[in-house]
Amino acid sequence: MSEMFFKLDRDSYKPKETLSGSLILKYEKAVDVKSLEIYLKGYEEAIVGSGVSMRKSRNEFLCECLEVYRNEKIEKGEYEIRFEFDLPADLLASYMGYNNSIVYSLQALADVPYPNPKETVCNFGIQPVEKTSARRTQPMLFSFKKQKPYPEFQGSLNKQSYYAGEEIIGEFTIFNRYNQNIREVTLIIMSEDSVTYQDETMSIPHIESYPRYKDIMKIPGNKINFGYPHNFQFKIPTNACSTFSGKHSSHKWYFYIDLDVALLTDVYVKKEIEIFNPAQKFAMSVVEEGDK
Repeated sequence: MSEMFFKLDRDSYKPKETLSGSLILKYEKAVDVKSLEIYLKGYEEAIVGSGVSMRKSRNEFLCECLEVYRNEKIEKGEYEIRFEFDLPADLLASYMGYNNSIVYSLQALADVPYPNPKETVCNFGIQPVEKTSARRTQPMLFSFKKQKPYPEFQGSLNKQSYYAGEEIIGEFTIFNRYNQNIREVTLIIMSEDSVTYQDETMSIPHIESYPRYKDIMKIPGNKINFGYPHNFQFKIPTNACSTFSGKHSSHKWYFYIDLDVALLTDVYVKKEIEIFNPAQKFAMSVVEEGDK
């Protein structure tokens, strides 16, 4: 039985590195090869809607081709074809979300007579690269101020950017100048997959978001000392996915604080934070992040 398959030197790479490996060909008899090409591909894939309205969109942002054979006769035997691709510097990390993904693959296409294999595909991973470091030492400030009769609050997180497995440490102070009944304070760390799409029926792009991770802390209103700081902390999961933002999809992390005030609309602030996970490898090694 004839075979065609990839053997990569590594299963994941960083942007700017050289991807290298072999394409293995095994032919039981001589074969006339009209063409044999190896493609390096990267694409965003997103699923939007549900049921009968579900649609899949795909945006290919990387496609390079290496020609191996053109109109050649290959004798019976086994062949190892070495190849290399220099990876671009601006590649997004591989990602597999519930409704969106960033996928990289090698594809070999052979124009050969039946029953010889005509195609083989091998996925590989692009590791995340840390892009910002200054934000790791800068605090994240937040505040809410509104006209009477709303309460006000202010606070901070110790940093704007974190590694997976780190602790988010923060504080908040509530000023209840109008003696409102604050029933509860909710603090949330969460991540969201977002997908942007547009079709002929839409005048502007539409965005769908899907929560992926959520950690919630609730503090009863009777436990709050108004005018005094309250400390809190969250542990970021060690398998947290890195923040990324592509053309059609993204994975973002947020800090959210909400005050449940009787007889008034909720008072809240939502701030984007950055998470970086150097151990995150590639889309085919999926780690589930369920709601807590």
